Amino acid sequence: MEQTQEDDQLSNLPTITDCSAFPVVLYKAHYLFKDSLLRVLSTRHHFQARPTDILLASPPKSGTTWLKALAFSSLYQTPLPDLSDLRHPLRVSNPHDIVPFIEIESNLEYLDVLKYDMT
Repeated sequence: MEQTQEDDQLSNLPTITDCSAFPVVLYKAHYLFKDSLLRVLSTRHHFQARPTDILLASPPKSGTTWLKALAFSSLYQTPLPDLSDLRHPLRVSNPHDIVPFIEIESNLEYLDVLKYDMT
């Protein structure tokens, strides 16, 4: 979907502007911020899952950082140094840097070059 198609579709959606500083649109029975919806639609159109991909889903403010750290730790129990080692990825990087959000980034090409391959 091209950006102009997405913009045309969004301009026809019901919009609420009086409850927030940002426009909220109704899309498939869900109210979303317009900017968020653009990123979700772009991700939906461009993201191609691989057989080895693992997707984590959680609502905002529900422990997403903790969930990402747990998922990463579960996948890499033995190949990485012990947690007491200061070089452990979770000691030197934020879990959001190790396990990225796909719906926030506008360019999904970075997913092909992740530092830690999930295979």
